[in-house]
Amino acid sequence: MTVKGSDVLLIIVAILFPPGHIHAFWLIYKKMKAEEKYGVGGYHYVGNGEYQPVYAAPQPQQPIHYGATA
Repeated sequence: MTVKGSDVLLIIVAILFPPGHIHAFWLIYKKMKAEEKYGVGGYHYVGNGEYQPVYAAPQPQQPIHYGATA
């Protein structure tokens, strides 16, 4: 098996730039957490590794006579 110059270049780049790999794994981790929290396809990427739900959860309704004095 011969080693080509392009193979050596790729190895050198992988050794010199591990922060890129760490960042990529971090983004994958954040996406997995969003899928666990919101379900598959139930989230929207807003940047910086943050996700928001596609549909907001309905707000709980107050009882009809809440705060009434009579």
